[in-house]
Amino acid sequence: MRLISERDAATLRKRFADLTGPVKLVMFTQSESGLSVPGHECAYCRETRMLVEDLGEVSDGRIGVEVHDFILDREEASRYGVERIPAVVVLGERDHGIRYYGIPAGYEFASLVEDILDVSAQKSGLRPETAAALRALPRDVHIQVFVTPT
Repeated sequence: MRLISERDAATLRKRFADLTGPVKLVMFTQSESGLSVPGHECAYCRETRMLVEDLGEVSDGRIGVEVHDFILDREEASRYGVERIPAVVVLGERDHGIRYYGIPAGYEFASLVEDILDVSAQKSGLRPETAAALRALPRDVHIQVFVTPT
């Protein structure tokens, strides 16, 4: 582990011990070739990859990790609808459309952990009447949440 402290890793191991369904984190990044094209650097790609790999390690194999090069694996990126990097796709038995762009650090890290648990349990945490109202919508809705560090 490189980014997650041993104390936090112990807490995560306990939380992830109860994962009941499959979870896979699919990360899109850019190769670390040493070449840098001004204006095309990927801020936090390296750190995001380390974080995702750390999550795979602390889960004792319960969370699968797959890493793709955004440029070389364009077909794969397109399949998941990934348009920028770094990106982390959270998958369970199916794709719920959960995408993280940028590094999920700070409060976003807690959200990522909760999403992993929810995807594994196949539960959204929504009240039944809220879930019913969402199912009744006439078409799919694309929701994006933007956060910025303060």
